[in-house]
Amino acid sequence: MILINFLSIARKYQSQIEQQSLSWKLQKIIKGLIIAALPILIAITFHEVSHGYVAFRLGDPTAKLLGRLTLNPLAHIDVFGTVIMTSPGCMS
Repeated sequence: MILINFLSIARKYQSQIEQQSLSWKLQKIIKGLIIAALPILIAITFHEVSHGYVAFRLGDPTAKLLGRLTLNPLAHIDVFGTVIMTSPGCMS
């Protein structure tokens, strides 16, 4: 009888530990994504500004006319290139 009680208590605590472990893992993943997002955003912004600057210097005013010769990341977002092409449906 004591063994059965011990096992039921152990199972109860094991499920609590597994839930905490899953929650901790999810928090760790989210934290890692947030930490990685800022350097990626900065790198993509510099990359796109560089494309626009070189094109402008070579005679193509499109980037300047679209307002993309700026370090503001929002200026580089467009519906087709950023939103639709990066959606999971287009990847398959």
